[in-house]
Amino acid sequence: MIRTAYALVILALLWPINLMMSLAGLVAVPLALLFTPRDADRLPSWAWPWDNDEDSINGDGQWNRRYPGGRTRRFWPRFVWLALRNRVHNWRRYVTGCGPRTASNFRRLPPRST
Repeated sequence: MIRTAYALVILALLWPINLMMSLAGLVAVPLALLFTPRDADRLPSWAWPWDNDEDSINGDGQWNRRYPGGRTRRFWPRFVWLALRNRVHNWRRYVTGCGPRTASNFRRLPPRST
C-alpha cells in the first residue's frame, strides 16, 4: 500500500514536468539538430535533456534496422527518435529517475512479507 501511494505521489509530481519538457522538445530538438553535424552522436550540450546518452541520437540497433545505410543520421529519423519516440530521455533517466527501464523495476520488487 505504501509503495503504491509513493509511486502515485511521484507520478503526480513528475508527470506535469515531463509533459512540459516533452512539449519543449518539439521545438528544442529541431533547433539542436540544425546545429548538429551529420556525423555527430550527441546533441549540443544545451540540449542535453533531449539527448540519448544510452543509444546516441542516431537510435539503437532496432532503429538502425528500420533506417539502414546510415539514414538514421538524417534530420527526420533523428527528430522522430529524440522528440517523439524517446522524449526527454536524459531528463527522465538521470534527473527524474523514471526512465523506461526503471519503470519496469516496479514489477520486480520482492513480495511483501506478511
